[in-house]
Order: sequence, then structure tokens, then C-alpha cells
Amino acid sequence: MSFVDHLEEFADRPVVPVPLPSELWPVPEGPHAWRVEAPYEGDFSWAEMFARLLGHVDPAGIEALVVGDWGVSEGVESGDVVAALVEAADRLTGLRALFLGDLIYEECELAWIEHDDIGALLTAYPRLEELVVRGSGVTFAPTRHEHLRSFTVEACDLRATLIEALGAGSYPALEVLDLWIGAAYLPASTEALFDGTSVPALRHLGLLNCAAADTVAAQLSTAPLVAQLRSLDLSMGTLGDEGAEALLLGQPLTHLKLRANHHFVSEELVERLTAATDVCNFADRQKESHSGGRYIEVSE
Repeated sequence: MSFVDHLEEFADRPVVPVPLPSELWPVPEGPHAWRVEAPYEGDFSWAEMFARLLGHVDPAGIEALVVGDWGVSEGVESGDVVAALVEAADRLTGLRALFLGDLIYEECELAWIEHDDIGALLTAYPRLEELVVRGSGVTFAPTRHEHLRSFTVEACDLRATLIEALGAGSYPALEVLDLWIGAAYLPASTEALFDGTSVPALRHLGLLNCAAADTVAAQLSTAPLVAQLRSLDLSMGTLGDEGAEALLLGQPLTHLKLRANHHFVSEELVERLTAATDVCNFADRQKESHSGGRYIEVSE
């Protein structure tokens, strides 16, 4: 999957870009999400465009925010954006949804979008309900966040420390969790999360783009968390017959909507999974490479 276009909608709102000083300020109707980026051609930084937004609209009325290119090619770090958002938290009191990293491949390949510890965002915005981060390196210490309902990380290689933090913290409102795992998967990192204690309200789990999807499936086959889920997504990864068999031999799946688009599972096993689940959506079956290997959908 390549990110060809910027977001047009986020948090069920149309995305409205912050205009350059030379452009007219838009007057959007209804709820919307503001998009802040450093212009590709221009002498304005991301910080200046962010200040322009806060100076032209009531910050307390901003409910959804999309962070675009912050100057990645110029060496500006994601941490500078996080620091600016944290500093503005006392003004952005209505912010409920944040997308950090709306960059397309022409601006920066996914593997080269780098983040670091974003824990300060969770602390600064205790009423945040939706958080999406695109890029690698995302992590934070175990914490308790009362209101986060949806969390997504789109990455080529997810840090094990992030998965561990999700298992060791407390996220009582979290209902939707989508993690693009990539190649750097450590089975031990998921043990606490798969117990389900830290995410009692979780109903959808996506463990996507995973190079060790069979191992993940084997863990999930006996994981207490699965009983509370309503949907499980193992798309974009290397799921094959071994993982499918593990799921079938494990706990009941009759309550689950199971999805795996981009997979390596045989037709026979897909039929068996279809009979064993509430809904089974397996599409885009892949063939192993000439060298006999499987591959994830997004590796750069």
C-alpha cells in the first residue's frame, strides 16, 4: 500500500488545509479537521503554519487536527511537532482526534517517517479519543488514558516497547486498536496485551503488515483477549496455513468477523475458517516469491 493522496476525511470530518498567508482563509461549514503542513514551496515552517491556525480560529473549537509534512526532508524532527502540540494543549481544549504524519510517498516513504516517544501527547490531551500515527519509532511508557477509544499506528517496523506499553498500561475506553507490525516482531511483547486486562473495552484488533503472522495467529488461538473481540484483522501480512490451522484448533471463533486481505492461506483453509467464524473476509491471496518466501504488503 502506497499513500498516494493526503487525507480528505478524518474523524468523520472533511479535512481543510490551513492556507498560506497569500491565500484567502476558508470558511468551512459544519465539523471539519484542520490540516497543518509546511508548504512544499514557500518560506513558512510547520510551526508558523500551526501558529497561523491558532491565531485565526478559536483553538478551543478545534476538534480534529491532521499533521502533515513538518519539514521531514529539511531535517525537522517529529519531536518538535509533538512539543508544539503539547505546548498548545491549554488552548486546544476541544481536541478529540489527532492524525500525526499525513505524508504521502512523494514526500517521504513510510519507512523513513521517524517518530520517538509520543507519551507527552497522551498526558497533555487526556480527553483525546482518536489517535493515528503514521511512521516508525512510535513508543510511550505504560500509562492510563481514560478516553482514548481508537488508536492506530501505520508502520513498517513497530517497536516492541509500544506493544508492551499497551499491555502494561490501562486504556479502559479503547475499542479499536490497529497496529502495523512489520518485520521486527517479538512474541513476548504481546503477552500482556493478549491477556486483555489493560484493554477491557477492546472490540476490534488489527495486527497488520506482520511478517510473523502465523506466530501471531498461534498466540491468539489461546489468548483471553479474543473472547471479548468482535473483529480481528490479520491483513497485509504473511498469514498462511500454519496460522489458519492454529486459529481453527484454538478457542471458538463463532463470534468473530475475521479479515485477512493479502494472505497466503489455501482455499481449503479459508473455507474452514468461513465455517468457523461469524464473517470471514479473505481476499488478495498471494503467491510465495520464487525464493519460497512470503512478504508483507508494506516494507518501505
